[in-house]
Amino acid sequence: IVAPPPAEDERAQVRFVNAVTDGQPVNAYVGDTLVGENVGYSQWADWIDVRSGEQDVVLRTGEVIQLNDLYVFEPGERYLILAYGSYSPVHNNTPLMLMIHPEERLNETEEDTFIRFTNVIPDGDAYGFVVTTDGGWSLLFPRQDVGTISEYKHGPVYANSFELIPARNTSLPAVYSWEDNLQLGMLYTFIATGRIGNGTVQVFAVTDAQALSD
Repeated sequence: IVAPPPAEDERAQVRFVNAVTDGQPVNAYVGDTLVGENVGYSQWADWIDVRSGEQDVVLRTGEVIQLNDLYVFEPGERYLILAYGSYSPVHNNTPLMLMIHPEERLNETEEDTFIRFTNVIPDGDAYGFVVTTDGGWSLLFPRQDVGTISEYKHGPVYANSFELIPARNTSLPAVYSWEDNLQLGMLYTFIATGRIGNGTVQVFAVTDAQALSD
């Protein structure tokens, strides 16, 4: 028996992102709703309607439940569900975890670009997020600890250079550098993941059009 879809006043929305560095693609569920099907590393699903209230959030690989968490979703709200950490943590590495983050309500226009930053490197430290434009070097997010996400800030548009640097000493070399071409009217969530120990650190961006954030 398939349950009817939730009424509008009983509905929340979620988006699932897989940032687990050493895992296979996963299926993600909120209650009985499949919110991410076969989502691979550094990939994400579309926004999905789910029933509000207390729900189990489950990650499965095949028939194996890898993680099961309980969360209360408020009606009318949107949530980022980010899987991160490691299936096989060693030393002080972060184990497999979920970050469930209520989305901000922004007063934006199509002339705005917003970015935020989350650090989920399982064997990492606190990092800063640097952007270099024609106007110079800017430490946009000075310190983001592992397992945390920043608030949105206005970002520079078009072609820019970015760096991930150690927050404890900003004079040290960048851990990762990349180029990105930010567009007007877009929201960017930059996710730092991979491993320091084996040189697989990367930063990828989950994007949203501002018109879809209302």
